[in-house]
Amino acid sequence: MPELSKKNFIEIEVGDNDYICRVAYDDWEKANGLMGVDDLGDNEGMIFVYDQPQEEISFWMKDTPIDLDIVFICPCFKVISVHTGIANTTDPIVENNVQFVLEVKANSGIKEGDEVEFDGLEEYLEKRLDRCDSIIENKEDIEEEKDKIKTLLKVLDPDGEVQLTLKGNERIFSRANTKVLIRQAKKADKLKTDSAYKRLGKSIFKYMRIQDENGEEYVEPKK
Repeated sequence: MPELSKKNFIEIEVGDNDYICRVAYDDWEKANGLMGVDDLGDNEGMIFVYDQPQEEISFWMKDTPIDLDIVFICPCFKVISVHTGIANTTDPIVENNVQFVLEVKANSGIKEGDEVEFDGLEEYLEKRLDRCDSIIENKEDIEEEKDKIKTLLKVLDPDGEVQLTLKGNERIFSRANTKVLIRQAKKADKLKTDSAYKRLGKSIFKYMRIQDENGEEYVEPKK
């Protein structure tokens, strides 16, 4: 299967079946899927990943020259249903409450209720988000976002009253630590996994302890 580069794959176990799968995560990848792929091994496939469960989702086989099993998977990692997609047909295949869709060679033996395990999916998505961050986080993007934000943070006293409002020039955490928190917050918002949230929480408390030990300091903004 030359079309599916093994540098961009994860391993998936479904019931008694093991697969090496390319990940379809952005809109372009999902729209193209396995179109044009005419050779698929018994243990190869593609996994479509959605950030949130889809109330209703529809797949078809346009320009896909081989029969596929289209496996709909719920947010709790169980197979909802398996449908056979006939090569080059355009009839929609519809399912509800889906967060993952696995496409593999037809007659896979996967069945409704099978448990699904992903090996390396979270790490794969984190690496992709890191690459995206490095592309979009340029000076113009940052300045544009700063212009949109009027109040970044309100600091409360022990009674819950606002004692300080930060509007962009002041800083509680160091610049380096702030960048780490922003990056981890974006990942947590995208991945919505327990480990991503825990990593963000640990960093926040770590940097709060560091700040508690620092003396008072105010950095004037550059003109």
